[in-house]
Amino acid sequence: DPARVGIIGFSAGGELAGLAGMAYDAGKAGSEDAVERQSCRPDFVGLIYPGSSERFTVSPENPPAFIACGYGDRPDIAEGMASLY
Repeated sequence: DPARVGIIGFSAGGELAGLAGMAYDAGKAGSEDAVERQSCRPDFVGLIYPGSSERFTVSPENPPAFIACGYGDRPDIAEGMASLY
């Protein structure tokens, strides 16, 4: 189902997953290629102890996110993810 495609990442991959949910385009409506007409916005993201959260921004257009980190993680992760939430 093309409306149920998401991305999950751990550590640096979690940072990339978060960025994928925050920086995307709507696709190229006039393209002959069906894939290029699709938006690259994921329908959901899973951020598992993602890398630096300083680059993350939140907007109503962001997809739903699952966030997991530990109290003992680096402050930019543990505190950053709490602030992001």
